[in-house]
Amino acid sequence: MSWILASPSLNDSEAISNGTIVSAKTSEWALSDYHLPFANVLHALYFVFTVVQGDDNKTEIAYDKGYIILRPLPLVAIISGETEITRGNKQNIILNGSKSYDPHVGPGTLETLKFYWFCQKSNEEFPTENLLEIQVVPISLNSSETSGGGCFGTGIGRLESTEPVVVLNASKMQNSSASYVFQLVVAKDARTSSDRKTVHVVEGSPPEVSLK
Repeated sequence: MSWILASPSLNDSEAISNGTIVSAKTSEWALSDYHLPFANVLHALYFVFTVVQGDDNKTEIAYDKGYIILRPLPLVAIISGETEITRGNKQNIILNGSKSYDPHVGPGTLETLKFYWFCQKSNEEFPTENLLEIQVVPISLNSSETSGGGCFGTGIGRLESTEPVVVLNASKMQNSSASYVFQLVVAKDARTSSDRKTVHVVEGSPPEVSLK
């Protein structure tokens, strides 16, 4: 038994002979990460099985056919912890996106994902389009440096880090007492997903409380 994807323009014999076997030796087939290159395009889908019968072991091929467009499940972007936290201006802000995942692969496989981090003041609005075109701003500024974007200056900015975990020093933020919104965008192939966390920066070093 096998499942075959082929161009709808092919006749049945050509499709079965030249199509792509996406699953074999099973009567059921489910979309996985391996099949994502075939997504979002119309395909002819064949279920083909070989029947051997009679004393002479005569072989016949039987099949059924349908049409399918593969729609991958959306990515899941997760910033760990509460959606709203308070940190002192002498503390670190840890943004952890390592629980994000592709449902077709499962949690823990981060190497196939791309991570983009954005920051804005609470009174600003992230654009709804072309988010990845936002200016990149450094996250390792020393006290003598300034930045023209994001949480280190004025306007919305994209952090230079593309790691799943980002650590920021709150003392480098432009204001020692303000609220900021961080957005994580997780990307893979043509899919993106996002999550947000609000961080209130206050004077001093208040105790950190986390509900896991």
